[in-house]
Amino acid sequence: MMVTVGLTMRRHRWWRGGAVFMMLLVFFVPSGVSDARGSSAIVGTPTHPQVLTCAEEATQFENTLPPAGPHDVAFGPGYFPQARRLATATPHIAPGRRGTYKLPPVVNPGATVNLTIAGGARSYVVQQNPWSPPGGSQSVTYKACADEPGFFPQSFRFTDGRLRGCVPINVRVNGQRTTRQIVLSLFSGRCRASSNPISS
Repeated sequence: MMVTVGLTMRRHRWWRGGAVFMMLLVFFVPSGVSDARGSSAIVGTPTHPQVLTCAEEATQFENTLPPAGPHDVAFGPGYFPQARRLATATPHIAPGRRGTYKLPPVVNPGATVNLTIAGGARSYVVQQNPWSPPGGSQSVTYKACADEPGFFPQSFRFTDGRLRGCVPINVRVNGQRTTRQIVLSLFSGRCRASSNPISS
């Protein structure tokens, strides 16, 4: 079964309340695009990140941004909602299809954060959003709206046919030189996590 969710960007509030997070959390679509590996000149690579701005952000919250909770995975100025629950969940696999796992980052108002798939994982997973290149992005910079809290529609897509895996992500906040790494478990149990700073 494929879940279809209508999407309205910045101009309209398309979802109200945290209850809908779980509906959006895991979203399977047919995967017919190629890998994002290639020249560093291609948008979406670590040296040329895809940039999403306030125009691509979806607003949802009435007043203030809810803080990260125990089931969220925080990354500095934001978090992936309910992401910890995915570690022990079971993905629904539509017959004959490989899926995409929708996990939208919530970014604090006015913040800029870059999320880059760590080197060892770039061969099997990409970030996918409505504006990404056909093969997905290895690196995306999110520039949140200054006046309204919201989230960026995006998914993680395995490119090698696997259904589960650990996704290490290097997080750089507001252009700082030092990054930190978080690790998402997509239906893969306990993943080795790292919070050590990584200089670049």
